[in-house]
Amino acid sequence: MLEEKDFDNPLIVGFKAEEVKDGEDFKVDWKLVEKAVKEKYATLKLIYSRSDPHAGHLAFSNLRLKSELIDELVANKIEI
Repeated sequence: MLEEKDFDNPLIVGFKAEEVKDGEDFKVDWKLVEKAVKEKYATLKLIYSRSDPHAGHLAFSNLRLKSELIDELVANKIEI
């Protein structure tokens, strides 16, 4: 459950789709991105995401943030 404090100073992580060719009709499905992150990193509190066609941002609550999981998330690719 999200609390008002979760939105104070969130940690923002950027993401982008790889191997998208110029002119390719592709759009990031942010719902799939959120689902994949929540499944793999269930203890991180994802508070919102936003995206454009090829990239976006994930915002995580800084309350009880597990920095080692953020490091792992940033270092790994998530296949969707």
